[in-house]
Amino acid sequence: MYSPDPRALPFRSILAEQVRVTGFALLREGALAAAALTLICTISLFAAWRYDEQLYLEPELLLPPLFVAALLPFAVWKGDRPFDRALLWTLPVRRQEAAIAKVLAGAAWMMLAMLITFAALALVALSSGGGVGEQEVRMVEATADALTRHDWHTPGWMWLVPFVAGLIVYLIASAAVLGFRYPVRWIAGLGVGAGLFLSAANNLGPPGGFERAIAQLWGWCVNGPVGIDFLLSGGEGSLSYWRPGTGKRYVQIWTALPAISGWAVAAGAWLAASLALFGLAVRRHWER
Repeated sequence: MYSPDPRALPFRSILAEQVRVTGFALLREGALAAAALTLICTISLFAAWRYDEQLYLEPELLLPPLFVAALLPFAVWKGDRPFDRALLWTLPVRRQEAAIAKVLAGAAWMMLAMLITFAALALVALSSGGGVGEQEVRMVEATADALTRHDWHTPGWMWLVPFVAGLIVYLIASAAVLGFRYPVRWIAGLGVGAGLFLSAANNLGPPGGFERAIAQLWGWCVNGPVGIDFLLSGGEGSLSYWRPGTGKRYVQIWTALPAISGWAVAAGAWLAASLALFGLAVRRHWER
């Protein structure tokens, strides 16, 4: 069966309808998330008032919602399973357009939820007498034996980091939901398979050789130019290390300060990969 003429309904109308429908479908999950956020903010604020502490909001505090971004596609598609006789496929539009509109609708609600989370946490920080952003002195290596002091203030671009990371995680999870008939089984199977492969290679390979190769690969995936650390923090972990200071104290030393260029390279690479996976997943629902 072929879908009707795609010109029968403009894409903007499909998207607007999916935003409305998806919003109603996520009411229960949204209410639970709002209750949890309210509880966390209330406890944090009362604790700050009781112990006379000042709270400061940093971009890293917006990273926990990434777990929600990974689970959100399952909630978005819970009533319209892609590989069943989905009601979405009966609309007078192409299946690919309908799927893209539904995923974009879920992304729009996720961005709104993250904005609300940011506003709520910022309000808690300001109400405690603290602020939004980090201000500190960072020691940066000028040469091998010399350090320079830099007054660090959280730059504006770092507030984009959790939002872009959330979008990338959401797209990858959406690709799994749209691309696999049983995504949970595939994810579990890939995890078990990777564990068995690593165990077998570790036992059958030369002593120490496999561990070094895995350590190097893991180091590149985490701290490389397009690694996870640059994606999630702009390089906060990759660009610094700790070394002993006076007494028992350790001092954080920076090889370079995080810059928007390093984050943009990593974010661009991850976004391109997630869009490619999403495109392949949508391709599975070609017109029949």
